[in-house]
Amino acid sequence: MKRRKAVLMCLFAVGCSKRQESEARLPESLPGGWRLQGNSPETEIPPFVSTIGYESATRYRYQGPGELIVSVYTTKTSSSAFELVQKWRPEPGKLAFHKGPRFVVISWAGSDNTTLNAVAKPLEEALPH
Repeated sequence: MKRRKAVLMCLFAVGCSKRQESEARLPESLPGGWRLQGNSPETEIPPFVSTIGYESATRYRYQGPGELIVSVYTTKTSSSAFELVQKWRPEPGKLAFHKGPRFVVISWAGSDNTTLNAVAKPLEEALPH
């Protein structure tokens, strides 16, 4: 009975650690005076993301000199996230990148590429592989 309980505890611990590892934890603040206001499930899924598939989609909202939205789509594999970057079409006020199985889109209506690149670096560093 003790052995069975120990096996169940190990399986539970592995399951929990994998779940925590898959969650994106973004910084509370970003260069330029941005502060994280919260996150919620992303409901606006681009068609090319739906086509390739994703496991989760989360929208992070930062407040600063405007509103900065960071959408994180977690895919099953790194190659799927890379494929999403390849299919991404640049848009004014948006920047996309991938790290590991995550495809990330940063949006700010009043931004330029310099600002988007400045916030992309700490976001990318914060994401697990």
